[in-house]
Amino acid sequence: MKNLVCAGARRALFFNGIPEMPIDGIVLEDIDITSKLGAEFIYSKNISMKNVNIRNTEGEKIVTRYCEGVEE
Repeated sequence: MKNLVCAGARRALFFNGIPEMPIDGIVLEDIDITSKLGAEFIYSKNISMKNVNIRNTEGEKIVTRYCEGVEE
């Protein structure tokens, strides 16, 4: 995903793979999101984030569960 602007979202980003087949190779670049909740990655790997700005009002900015290779 590249060049994304979003305002007023409930959740900034949500990627949810499965144990047998995690989401692989997520690339996020030049993203600006205003949301209630931050980003959540579950069963994902090789996540690259460049110039990603998340402004959430509740919880953590980025939550990872069962992930590997996360570059912020």
